[in-house]
Amino acid sequence: MTNQTDARREQARGNGVVQAGQFGHQAHSAPGAFDNSWWGQEEEEPADTIAATSIDVSVRRFGLPSSRHWKEQSYSTPGVLSVEVPIVERADVPAVATITDRHGKTRSLLIHDGNLIESTGKTLEEAVLADSRVRERSWGQDESDPPSIDKEHLEALQQDTADRWMVVDGLVHRPVEEPVLVAQSWGVQLESARYARAVDERGFITGDTVFTLDEWDQAKGAAEVSRRTYDDGSRTADEGIAFEAGEALAGFQTKYRRPPALDYDAWPHYDRWADRHEIHVRELARMRRGIASVPDAVSRVDDGLGGTRVVIDWSKFSEQQEQDYRRLVEYSGEG
Repeated sequence: MTNQTDARREQARGNGVVQAGQFGHQAHSAPGAFDNSWWGQEEEEPADTIAATSIDVSVRRFGLPSSRHWKEQSYSTPGVLSVEVPIVERADVPAVATITDRHGKTRSLLIHDGNLIESTGKTLEEAVLADSRVRERSWGQDESDPPSIDKEHLEALQQDTADRWMVVDGLVHRPVEEPVLVAQSWGVQLESARYARAVDERGFITGDTVFTLDEWDQAKGAAEVSRRTYDDGSRTADEGIAFEAGEALAGFQTKYRRPPALDYDAWPHYDRWADRHEIHVRELARMRRGIASVPDAVSRVDDGLGGTRVVIDWSKFSEQQEQDYRRLVEYSGEG
């Protein structure tokens, strides 16, 4: 992002011309500011430009409508929702992948400044009006009534659009959460990592059937193995997504990671109830050897009693691995 773009984002946050309903301040040039055109040199046009729109709105407020009122209440005033969004050249947002589902619906995931973005399919004005913070006129209102927005939402929307939106090829693009590829017996599915519970809060992948966008070949292979293992022969075609790699896929850096491989059984089998303690002690010892092999995962700290105690840095392990460890500690008799 250039300094010019940063400056324009500041302007879009309100550091420019204030209109009714726009919250910011007027920026002024210093007296006697240097002007290149005075020397016969034309000012250089900025490499990036700004898309802007202004929409008449009814601004919903809460407070004292006027000095004649003594009780706070909800009321509305006319205003203008003015937003400014950077225009980004298509060459600056290369495609990571184009994904087509079995119904023929296509998604194109692009990348900008290391973040995945996706087109909303809407122009700037359409995208603003479609934002959940902007309410279209309700049933029974006059056709001439403008959409409405809370005062706080107006300010937040102006900042969000300036910071997070961009216009590419005339359409608004916004950052999206990185999805994952999930291998199924019927093909590969594109899923929201959060919805599929495929990644824990620490960013660790939770299952063997979950893959990142740059692991299409592995996901496809896992789906084929699953099909051969579980399919009863009734499926004749791959019903998963079609995946077309984009030019930016080779340099794509996923935000997810796999937990370190640890050799242990969190739910060990035992034939006799009397053996359960010994078996859990064994599995806990195996797990601890694996944990100790991870660089900087284990340290010793003062226990306050003249000795030291072991501390595990659980940020290096998945939430499931931590839960397994605590379970083994409890069932081994240390808990």
